[in-house]
This record gives sequence, structure tokens and C-alpha cells, in this order.
Amino acid sequence: MNKRKNENNTEKIRIKDLEEQLALAESNLEAIRSGAADAIVVQTASGISVFTIQGAETAYRTMVEKMNEGAFTIDSQGVILYANTRFCDMLDIPCSALVGKMVQELVPEEQVPTIEQFIRKSIETGDIHRDFDLFRRDNSILPAYLSSAPLHIVDRDDICIIVSDLTERIEAKQKLLELNASLEQKVKLRTGELESQKLELEQSKGKLQNLTDSLEKQVSRRTDQVRDLAKALTLAEQKQRQDLSTILHEDLQQILFSIKARFGLLEDSVSDGTADEIAEDTNELRELISKALEVTKSLAIEFNPPVLASEGLGAALNWLVHHIEKQYKLKVDVNIVEDISNIRLEERVLLVQLVRELLTNIIKHAGTDEAFLEVIRDHNHIIIQVEDKGQGFDIKKQRLVAGEKTHMGLFSIEERLRFFGGNLTIYSTPGEGTKIKMTLPFDPQFQQLSVE
Repeated sequence: MNKRKNENNTEKIRIKDLEEQLALAESNLEAIRSGAADAIVVQTASGISVFTIQGAETAYRTMVEKMNEGAFTIDSQGVILYANTRFCDMLDIPCSALVGKMVQELVPEEQVPTIEQFIRKSIETGDIHRDFDLFRRDNSILPAYLSSAPLHIVDRDDICIIVSDLTERIEAKQKLLELNASLEQKVKLRTGELESQKLELEQSKGKLQNLTDSLEKQVSRRTDQVRDLAKALTLAEQKQRQDLSTILHEDLQQILFSIKARFGLLEDSVSDGTADEIAEDTNELRELISKALEVTKSLAIEFNPPVLASEGLGAALNWLVHHIEKQYKLKVDVNIVEDISNIRLEERVLLVQLVRELLTNIIKHAGTDEAFLEVIRDHNHIIIQVEDKGQGFDIKKQRLVAGEKTHMGLFSIEERLRFFGGNLTIYSTPGEGTKIKMTLPFDPQFQQLSVE
């Protein structure tokens, strides 16, 4: 009876020990699964053992899990026992799926013998380094540099491997190779060009003379351009003086003559006239003086509008269009795609003056009371277009007119544009109107005109 009772107690104790061991194993497995503990699974003489390194907060785990390089351990057959997060991210494979996988499965078939040799040498000689291609989850290739070191645990030949991603290095190497190839091709091409040029120079003794003649022609042409520009500026200045003279003579001078005459009448009224006559003369003088002030104010605005100094190109052109419509009844439809507010004052004055002259040409010669103005800008140019649906003209015929290169004062505009590196393009057909396109080089960085 006692013997049976002792056996039952012994059995209960053994069962309790087994339950405690099972609970401990479950606790360790849960810690491994949740990442609270690292573990290495090994095959020992007594069976499978799980070795854990407790404490995810330790410096060891922090170093391994946070390092920029991938890391994993394998046994002597190539079974992956552990992989850090970085290595799993490199392959885009969950760590739970990597552990237990053969490392031979991660490389292309032709590299399997090489990685098996890598494993053997790592066990035999220690540190080994080699490049491999590793498969990601989507079967794309990750070029990697593997560095191994033996890991001795309970008389086993396991291996610790550090993985470096070679993608950027290979891309840089490829770019360098492409650059070298491109440079070699350019050198070869340039060498051929130089040899060809040398042969041409040797075969043609007259080429240098031809070049000299060409330079002389360019100098002569440039001299003509400077002369034409000086002429154009003189004509523009003279035209401005004529406009000023006309305004002074036809408006202001007539008003001043009227004021002088009215003062004579006022003197007579003061001597012999009645109070009503004196008042009438005084009021007339006041109106004439106000009119004279209005003419001088208008004259000042006409030749130097304040908007030019205080606003951008778009505001200045809108003012000009409003002024011309008010003064000359020419209705101008405006489309300014992008205002250039920071353009320098002298360049803004030039562009507004050129547009004024084009609109004035429409008033004088086109036979229409409607026009269209457009200002656009690409990356390196300002493009201003002035268009009308008037009577137009024959461009070729006008170019044959002695002493003129374009129609109705456009020669002056063309030469001034050329001075700033720009050009003038004319589209016109008799009866179908005229379109004038001005193109000027523009530096977007400094918001100013530039010379190409």
C-alpha cells in the first residue's frame, strides 16, 4: 500500500516537472516568436536544443537589429538559424519565413556550388569574403557581399555571415564604365575630327585666306549693323522730337497764345469793362491755364509714364494699351501670359517703346481700329506679338524699296532688337493683316534680357 502510494507521489512529481519544463518551453517559444528573445536552434547529440539570448533591450540585440548591414547564421549544411531585421528587409522576406530555409535556395542555381564551397571554407579556414546574387521575394536579384566568421556553440560548426548590399556600388561602377566608354568614344570621335581638320588644312592652303576673308566680311557686316543702329536710334530720337514738337506747337503753344490774347482782353476789361466782362475773362483765363497744365501733364506721362518705374512689364503694357485706346481710339486685346515684374527699368522702357511704335504703325497704316497684343515667355526668351487684321502689305516688295529694309518704320525697331540679341519677324499679306513677332533672349535667373 505504501509502496503504491510512493509510486503515485513520484509520478505526480515527474508530471509536475514535465509541466514546468513545458511551460518554460512555451514561454521561450513565445519570447522567440514575439521578438522578446533571440534564439538559435541546434542539433546536439541528445536531440534538438534551443539556445536563447534573453533580453531584447540589451546592447547585443540593439546592435544586431539596428545595424545597417544584414546578418544571419547558418549551420554547416546551410540551414538558416537566425536572420536580423535588416537582412529580412533586404530580401523583402519575413524573418519567420527565412529561419529554417536553406541558404542554397537564396542563390541562383549556378552559384549553389560556389556558396557550398564558401560554407566549407568558412568552417575550415575562418573568415571568407565573396560576392553572391541573392533572390528577393519577387525573384529579383540583390547583388550582395558576404563576409563569414565561424560561430562555435556546443561543439557545432555554425557560421555567422554579414551581408552588404552592393546595388549602389554596382550602379556606380556601371555608370563609371558607361562614362568611360562615352569619354573614349568622344575622344575617338574628336581625334578623328582633329585628324580630318588637320588633313583639310594640309590639303587646302587657301583655307586660311578664306577664313581671313570671312572675318573681314563679318567685321564689315558688324560695322554696317552698328552704323544702321546709330541711324535707327537717330531716327527714333528725331521722331520723338517731332512728336514733342507737334504737341507743343498744336496744343500747348496755341493755348499759350490764347492766354496771351485773353490777358489783353482782360486789361481792356479792367480799364473800361464791366464786372461781368472781367469775370468772364478771368474764368476763360483759368480754363486756359488748366488746359495748359493738363497738356503738360499729359505730355509728361506720354514720354515718361510713372508706371514704367513702379510696376512690371505687364502693368506698363496695359497702361500703354489704355492710353492709346483713349488717345487714338485703337482697341487692343491684350493677353499677357506671364508678367515679368523684376525686369530692369531700361529694358522695360525699351520694350514698351517698341510696342508703342508697332501700335502707332497700326494707327497710321493698317486701316483698322482693332489690334491684338500678346506677351509670352519660354525658358530663355521673351516673345511679344502685335497683330492686326488691317490692309497688310507685300513684304518682298517693301524690302526692295530703296533705303528701307522693312515697312513703315520697322527698320528702326529691327536694328534696336538686334543690338539686344533679339530679332524681328514679320508676317503680312495684302488684305489679310500683319503680325509682328519680337523675340528677345531672357535670363530667368536674373530676370533680365541677355545676349545669346
